[in-house]
Amino acid sequence: MRQTLYTRIKTFLLDTPVPYSYLLSVPWKITPLVIRDKLNTNQYHSLLLVESAFRGDANAAELFNAYYPENRGPYRRTLKIFAKRLQNGLPLIDALEQTPDVLDPNCVAAIRHGLSTGTLSETFEMLKAESAHRRISANNDKSTLGFYWLVIGAIILVILTYISYRILPTFGKVVLEYELPQNDSIAILKSFADQLILFLPWIVLGIILLSMTGLLSIFRAFFRRRILPLFTLTKDLLSSASILRLLALQLQANNSLKNSLSILAKYHHRKSVRTKMLLARNECELGKNTWHCLAEAGILSQAECRVVAEENKSESQAWILRKLADLRDHRANVIVDRFLVILSPALAIFWGIIVLWTSTVVFFSLIRMVASIS
Repeated sequence: MRQTLYTRIKTFLLDTPVPYSYLLSVPWKITPLVIRDKLNTNQYHSLLLVESAFRGDANAAELFNAYYPENRGPYRRTLKIFAKRLQNGLPLIDALEQTPDVLDPNCVAAIRHGLSTGTLSETFEMLKAESAHRRISANNDKSTLGFYWLVIGAIILVILTYISYRILPTFGKVVLEYELPQNDSIAILKSFADQLILFLPWIVLGIILLSMTGLLSIFRAFFRRRILPLFTLTKDLLSSASILRLLALQLQANNSLKNSLSILAKYHHRKSVRTKMLLARNECELGKNTWHCLAEAGILSQAECRVVAEENKSESQAWILRKLADLRDHRANVIVDRFLVILSPALAIFWGIIVLWTSTVVFFSLIRMVASIS
């Protein structure tokens, strides 16, 4: 029976004069249309391609020119700009620095450091290990939290609109019919609903236009890179963790850290970090101990500085720096988790206040009218 059904379907597809070759010409995307990969997943895939390009396995311009059509959404546009810059002859590391979000900025700084210090292969191994073991539950929680409260908020706004345009006008007719005193709460609720109905379509239309033109992805990237770290306080922790791992790599390859300090002071993507590394480099060139210079710059605490300075072997110092970096990553994850734990009840309270206010106005207005009429 199965073989017969399979034969019939095959015969139908072969004999029916439908241009199925068109289906074969449609590009197949590795990124799904609806449920797309997270940004860090896309960046991990690009990291593997960048490693291959630096290793000389393929031409970077040709590689990313063939890769970007396989993606969707804002990340596809980012890769397209990146591939165009590579085709124009821009060096790979410069194109990475000039095209944010192709890779994480800390990864780009690490690649520049590895390229300048001769530890590029070790740097890529470190970056791949970090990406493979990076905890993405916080990103999933943010997506789930945002979608959940977006649906809840939309339902509440629909109910509020229905009450304002179907129930409150009836209350108004009853008040006029029986010459009852006016209720200020109903007037405020009706005014709020009128303003919502007036501006909501324009807001939705604006979001659609911004999404079609690609400007919405720019605002989202700005929020992710600039605004969100201000609330979660993780930007300094993640930057210092990345720097400590780079210094650990340099210690294993060469005991001197002056070259690393100079490179990070010149090429790091954050101005505050460049200022700290420049201070540490200048103090180090004056003959001071490197670890004390990093402590004065704020990269290490005084207690961490004493622990690292007490060790004489570079392998032990590198191990301590990696453990300190892991500790900073753990602190950043804890802060993000606490932020999300606080954010969910805050949104629940916000929408709960709106529902409580609406229900209170309608319920007590109904009681007042019944009492006045009776």
